[in-house]
This record gives sequence, structure tokens and C-alpha cells, in this order.
Amino acid sequence: MFDYLKGELVAVYPQPARIVVEVAGLAYEVFIAPALVREVADIGREVKIYLVESSGLYGGEITLYGFLNPSQREIFLQLRDNIPATGAKKALEYFNKIVGDIEKFQQAVVQRDVEGLIHTFGFTRKTADKIISALKDKLVQVIPEKTPPTRTSPILEDVIAALVAMGYKPSSARQAVEEVQRRNSHNPVEFLDMLRQALSIIR
Repeated sequence: MFDYLKGELVAVYPQPARIVVEVAGLAYEVFIAPALVREVADIGREVKIYLVESSGLYGGEITLYGFLNPSQREIFLQLRDNIPATGAKKALEYFNKIVGDIEKFQQAVVQRDVEGLIHTFGFTRKTADKIISALKDKLVQVIPEKTPPTRTSPILEDVIAALVAMGYKPSSARQAVEEVQRRNSHNPVEFLDMLRQALSIIR
């Protein structure tokens, strides 16, 4: 299982939205939300893309879907895994509608705000009802309400990636690392120390 790709962005295609990342001489095609194309449009720069693998219903070729951070990936997985009759392609369509303001989307779902999902994100009423029914008790666990914002850093994201590689859920890993960051808000923490503290919390 891939967690992320870190390499040179060698191509960007708008239709369907996808990128090609070269890592150690191998080029990986990754499908992304169209709304993210502008954020990864600089050919030749190094990118870090978090991945979800998907294969056909009866096996076969594996398709990679990419996200700019673990939180985006986690919300995509919530959409794909919990909404009935929603595969990876449909989940990416939903994700593309909400990626501009994921927190607002989560608030609308938790508050059962059907009209908000319709008017703010462009869902049909039928889809909005389906999303709320499937996710109303799950998105609180992704990003709890009224959680104060925390500053992110490359070390924080790397520790989260390391925890995910160990088998922990992205949401649990992020919560543990952010707790470490809060506890050490006045003292810089290096990678290994942050990982050690996060493991003591997440276990």
C-alpha cells in the first residue's frame, strides 16, 4: 500500500484531472480533484501527494487518487467508504465540490443543514440527504467542532505519514501529533521526539 509519493511533478492534465509524479525513475499517474489542479500546476517542482489506491470491482488495474494533505485524504475516504453506492470516482466528484471549504462542509453535515449543502456546495437535495444520513455521526471524529486551529509544519506532516505507515488511521495520527504540538507549543520538537510522544498518546 502506498502512503504518499514525493518526487518531481512532470505533467499535469486537466481532463480528466490528473498529474504524473516521477520518483526514482518511475512515473506515477495520479488522479486528483479538478479544483486542485491550480495548486499543483508548477511543472518541475517537488511535490508530496498523499494517496488512496483503488481497483475495479473485480480486481484488475490499480488507480491512484491524490491529495495535498492527510486531512483531504481522510475526508475522501469518509465519502467513499460510508455513502451508499459511492465508489472512488463518485467520491472524488463529491470531494471536488467541498475541497474549497471542508470545515464548512463538515459543519453543514453535523448540523443536518441540507440547504447549506445544496446552496453552498451544489449538491442535489437527494444527494445532500444521503450525505447527511451517512456521515452525520462520523465527521465529528474527523475534525471535532470548535477545535482551535493549529499551525502545521513539514515535521508534523512527516510524523503523521510515519504513523499512517505503521498502520494507524490518518485521523488518529493527526490528533495525536497535534496534541504533541499543543503540549510543546513553546518548545521546538524534532521528528523522532515528536514521533515518540505521538506513539505514547495514540496507543
